[in-house]
Amino acid sequence: GGVQVVSDELVKTDDGHEVRVTGVVVDGHYGEVYDYDNDGQADVAVIDANDDGAPDVAMVDENGDGYITENEVYCMTESGMIAMNDPNPEDALYDGMPDYTNDADTSSFA
Repeated sequence: GGVQVVSDELVKTDDGHEVRVTGVVVDGHYGEVYDYDNDGQADVAVIDANDDGAPDVAMVDENGDGYITENEVYCMTESGMIAMNDPNPEDALYDGMPDYTNDADTSSFA
């Protein structure tokens, strides 16, 4: 049991804001902890409880008391969220495509 930190990074949002994202393994299940205001305290945590690559449970300290209570835990199984542990989900658009092409038309690069 317990919690293991497996990654920790600052991620820049589209509007330039930096969010600390910490990847964790909790009792064998992957999750991510988000610190949106960079104050060193977790704002949101999500866990993939059934190991399908999508978040199932979200925990948010909505009242800011430093504790997660029953009414601050949310089921996300039908949320349609993308896989948490895929840092580049848009790469799936290129599945089956070559990484490079030796005979590509480069005339438009000038």
